Amino acid sequence: MHRQCLRHGDFHSVAELRAAPRSAHWLAADAQTWTTAIRADGCHDHVTVRADRRVLYVAVDGEPIIRLDPLARHQYGLSFHRHTGPWEPTPFTGDVSRLADVMTTVFARHLESYDLPPTRNESDH
Repeated sequence: MHRQCLRHGDFHSVAELRAAPRSAHWLAADAQTWTTAIRADGCHDHVTVRADRRVLYVAVDGEPIIRLDPLARHQYGLSFHRHTGPWEPTPFTGDVSRLADVMTTVFARHLESYDLPPTRNESDH
C-alpha cells in the first residue's frame, strides 16, 4: 500500500523520507518551526531556515552555514558548511529543541550576523 500523506510525522525511516516527492510541504512547515526555535533567545533574528531538496538549510544573512538532514520522525542530523565547499557531518543529531540549543551554543559564533552595526566616524568635538 502506497502512503498518500506527506506529513513529517508519517515517515519513520530515511528510506520512506527519500521515497516522498521533493515538494513535500511538511518540510516548509518544519523550516518555520526551526526558525522560531533558533530565534527564541532574541539574539538570532537574522538567522533563517529554508527547505530545499528534502533538507533544511540554516542561513546567516542569507548564506547557508548549517544543513539539517531528516533522519527519522522528528529527528535530524546536523552538518556544517566548510569553507572549502563540502558539508561536514557533525556528531549532533536530535529534534528541534536539542539541535536549536546546539546551534545557539556550540555553533554560536558562526550564527553571528555579518552585518555589523554602523560605527560613528565623527568625533564628538
